[in-house]
Amino acid sequence: MSTTLKCPHCGATIEEELDQCPQCEWELHLKRVNNSKFIDYLQSPWPNKVTTLAFLIAALGQICLFLTNHGIDINFIPWYTIMAVGHTLKTIGESMLLFALMYGLRFEYRHLTINCWLTLLLLLMYHLVVTYMVTNYGIPSEVQRPKLFMFMASWLVMGEVSAIVLGVRLYNVFDSDLSMTGALMALAALLHLVFNFLLHMSGQSLEVDAGIGLVTIFYFWHLKRRLLDHPSYMKRDHLKVE
Repeated sequence: MSTTLKCPHCGATIEEELDQCPQCEWELHLKRVNNSKFIDYLQSPWPNKVTTLAFLIAALGQICLFLTNHGIDINFIPWYTIMAVGHTLKTIGESMLLFALMYGLRFEYRHLTINCWLTLLLLLMYHLVVTYMVTNYGIPSEVQRPKLFMFMASWLVMGEVSAIVLGVRLYNVFDSDLSMTGALMALAALLHLVFNFLLHMSGQSLEVDAGIGLVTIFYFWHLKRRLLDHPSYMKRDHLKVE
C-alpha cells in the first residue's frame, strides 16, 4: 500500500512512489533508491539570477571582512564600518543560499530540515550580534568586555558547529556534487571556528584570512552552482544513476 504525502512545492496530495507531482510537475526523489543519493542539483525556490545575486552578496561580504585585517590600512573608511557592512552582506547572501538549499532538499528523500534551519538561524544571529557590537562598542575583547565577548563567541561556536554537522550529513547522505558541497561547508565552518575562536588569528594574519576567505567564497560558489530554478533543473541531466 502506497503512502500519501503532500507535494513540498504546491501542497497537493501525492503518492510517495511518484517521481513528479502531477499538479506542479516538480521532480520528486522521495524514495530511498540509488538516484535519490546521486544528486548534483537541487530545485531552488527562485530564479537563477537571484541565486547568483545571493552568491555575489555573500562573497562581497567575505571580501569586506578580509579588508578589516590589521595588515590592511584603509584610511578613508573606518574599519568598524567595513566590518559591519561585511557581516551584514555575508549574512544576507549566506542566509539566502542556505534557505534555497533547505528548500531544494524538501524534494529529496532526506530533507535535513531541522539542521538547515538551525544552521541558518544561528549564523544569522552571529552576524547580527557582531554587527550590533561593532557598531556600538567596537570588537569587544576577552579582557575588556568578557561578557560581551563570550556572548558573541557563543553564537559563533554554535553556528559553526551546526554548519559542520550539516556539511558532514550532506557528505554522508548524498553522493556526487552535493556531497562535495557538504564537505566544503564543513571545511569552511571548521576553518572559521579554529582560526577565529580557538587560535584568535582572524584579523591578525593576512595569509590566514586570505585562505579562509578563498575557501569560504569557493564554498558559496559551489553551493550556488548546485541550485537551479525549476525550468533549468528539468533541462539538466541531473540523475546520474537510473
